[in-house]
Amino acid sequence: PGAKDAAILPGFDIHIGQLKIAKLNIAEGIAGKARTGALSGKADIRDGRALVDLAIDAKEGDQLALTLDSEPDRNKFDLEAKLSAPAGGVFGAILGTDRPIAATITGDGSWKAWKGQLSADVSAAPAARLSLSADEGHFLANGTLSLQQITKGKLQRLTAPVVRVRGDARLNDRVLDGGLSLISDAIRVEGKGALDLA
Repeated sequence: PGAKDAAILPGFDIHIGQLKIAKLNIAEGIAGKARTGALSGKADIRDGRALVDLAIDAKEGDQLALTLDSEPDRNKFDLEAKLSAPAGGVFGAILGTDRPIAATITGDGSWKAWKGQLSADVSAAPAARLSLSADEGHFLANGTLSLQQITKGKLQRLTAPVVRVRGDARLNDRVLDGGLSLISDAIRVEGKGALDLA
């Protein structure tokens, strides 16, 4: 276990100069049909700074890219992510739909004051619109989910027309503690808990 006042990032170095999987076999059971893709990335976590780049190309238009640059002690936080999945794609199948999906996470600021947006569309219709913020280890998410495109039957009726989302979590002494609220016209779900990262 880490010390109570230990840094958020690990005290040991993690360095992946280059990760490359030129042939990533995706089995039929995952995405409806067998697919061969590729993965590349790199990571450098040392001296209290995390630099991570990850790109997955599952071919036929399925792509995921993630970039993270975080250095809490020097007030730096930058996160960008982009997902693109065509109809019948791998990422859509993982999420339980054969519809096309486009999603992005963008933001600007620092570890002490970062504000961002999560935007996701399914079949070109809004599926998620969330405002994100981070303030010295205090994380908030507020917005709506429109799930009609990816749900059916009772679940679709329970979540119509939108689900209002509020998430609130704090990271103290390597423990992420918070709650999540999901509210529609028909249901209200509240959850609280903690994740010990030490």
